[in-house]
Amino acid sequence: MRVFAAGRTAVRCYNSASAILQGETCMTEIDGSEPGRGSRDTGGSTPAVRRGPGFWASMLVVGSAAAVVSFWASGGFEGGGAARTDAPAGVLEMPSDSPFKGFAAIPERPAPDFTLTAHDGTPFELRSTRGKATLVFFGFTHCPDVCPTTMSKLAAALAALGEDGDRVAVVFISVDPERDTPEAIQAYLEAFDPRIVGVTGTLPELEAVAASFGVRFFKEYPQGTPEDPADLAAADYSMAHSATVFLIDTVGQMRASFLEPYAPDDVAHDVRVVLAEAVP
Repeated sequence: MRVFAAGRTAVRCYNSASAILQGETCMTEIDGSEPGRGSRDTGGSTPAVRRGPGFWASMLVVGSAAAVVSFWASGGFEGGGAARTDAPAGVLEMPSDSPFKGFAAIPERPAPDFTLTAHDGTPFELRSTRGKATLVFFGFTHCPDVCPTTMSKLAAALAALGEDGDRVAVVFISVDPERDTPEAIQAYLEAFDPRIVGVTGTLPELEAVAASFGVRFFKEYPQGTPEDPADLAAADYSMAHSATVFLIDTVGQMRASFLEPYAPDDVAHDVRVVLAEAVP
């Protein structure tokens, strides 16, 4: 799989979402603009944009590629193995000698630390997962498809790891602080695996954490939603967001990322790679 890019922010994808999910190349156009182009001022809340049917699924897939491209462009995620000097500029490769099924982080770098609120109401620091392999995903509980699919895959990966699953921390970071209270997140995660930790925070806190991982998110309103702020406050909305899963090793280093298409066994494989490196 290759992802073409010329900068940090992927804003349009010329393949259909279904084609990308089948593993075809996602051709992205980069212009450095902020997410939610054409968005409106919503009084300091998450930027919002209205899109027609079908855009939601495509945006989620493009967001996955954008997060990886963002890290790669700033010295983060590459396509595994040694960096190729003969590859075209702006191409992510996955060499056959990579130990990972996902995109390998080259060079390795410390994972961004943060403090947010866990679903049990207690403070949660990412550094508290040191000693375990850690999987991080940004999503929201009202997500209709990508988030439950991703969480199901991560739960299946934990199950596939057997006893090693207890050496793994899975962290679900909400991008919807208005609706995702700690109680709502806890109820949502009960459907997947009790070992998964859900965290939330204020919008500025979540935006800062997301940016540190190269993740973008914004509100998406249905077409036809009135422009008036009062109408927006009462309107139903969804969240467009990057759908990348990040793998952090036992000493807090970014090691790999996953974007569709991938299987639970791919995640379990890469977790085993970093667990095997851990000092007993």
